[in-house]
Amino acid sequence: MNVHDLHRMRADLPTIRPARRDDAASLTPLVYASGPAVFDYVFGAAGRPATDFLHYALASGEGLLGWRAHHVAEQDGEVIGSVALYAGDDAVRLSRVTVMQYFRFHLPWTAFGVLRRAMRVGEMQAPPGERDLYIAHLAVADHWRRRGIASRMLAYAQRVAALHGCRHSVLDVADGNIAARRLYERHGFFTASLPRRAPDARVPVSLRMQRAAPI
Repeated sequence: MNVHDLHRMRADLPTIRPARRDDAASLTPLVYASGPAVFDYVFGAAGRPATDFLHYALASGEGLLGWRAHHVAEQDGEVIGSVALYAGDDAVRLSRVTVMQYFRFHLPWTAFGVLRRAMRVGEMQAPPGERDLYIAHLAVADHWRRRGIASRMLAYAQRVAALHGCRHSVLDVADGNIAARRLYERHGFFTASLPRRAPDARVPVSLRMQRAAPI
């Protein structure tokens, strides 16, 4: 391999960067694809597609679903991957903002139903520790899968964990998603807790995985 080949390979790699407000529309289908069963369950009582609320929350920039919590993989101006990263000591504040968004977006009686379902999912997916980096909404566009994009985004997450002095990186994954679990294991993640019971038969059982953050 010569120098020109190396530069060509690097040019083919996507840029991973913090999300911006104008990424909201591109992020919406990716975030939804990261957990469609969970999103459909939480927002199923609202009578509107889950993607409607996701786009609203992403465009706002605030909360667990806002663009400020997300990072994207971009190739030739196209957003092809998403991941949310936030420190555990900020999880409570972000969660409160997200709850307020439920009530701003939905009618009050609908928002209570959304909140109740979100809390049931929360019972299955415990909040991260204060010194943990939580990884969520990892997704890659269909036509870019199996090209190492998810691995690059996980490596990026580890750099963020190190930058913020986090002790662990943690995530939740569907117990039956063998491909995702193997991907995380290749990046040093291990199962940190037994699967917790799902709140509904339509929601896959999830388990917590973690790894030590790099020093």
